[in-house]
Formats: sequence, C-alpha cells, structure tokens
Amino acid sequence: MLIWSLATMIGPVCDNKVGIERAFRETCQGIKPTDGMIVGIYDRYSDQPSEDADLVRRFGSEKTA
Repeated sequence: MLIWSLATMIGPVCDNKVGIERAFRETCQGIKPTDGMIVGIYDRYSDQPSEDADLVRRFGSEKTA
C-alpha cells in the first residue's frame, strides 16, 4: 500500500517543523513495514529530501524498536 495522505496532513502545517514531525510520526505509526510512503517536496529553501529521510529513519524505526 502506498501512503499518499501525508501530503494532506502536512499541507496546513508546512511552515512549522513541529507539525511536519507530527505528521511523519503519526503516518509512520499507522503503516505496516511493507507499506510505502510518497512525500512531495519543495526544496527551494531547505534540503527537504535529506530532512524527510531523517524523519523517516527517526519515526519509521520507532515501531521496530
């Protein structure tokens, strides 16, 4: 299953790092290890691919820990 609703969750809080972290955390907590997650990025002002990868590593590993 591909999770695409993360973009919907992040949209209203994209100017707030706490909100972005919350959206990643809640999404990672609610998916199975075999699910995929698609995240849209706009990296004009920051390195979003790296930031998103860090959040997935951080919150994605909480279920298995």
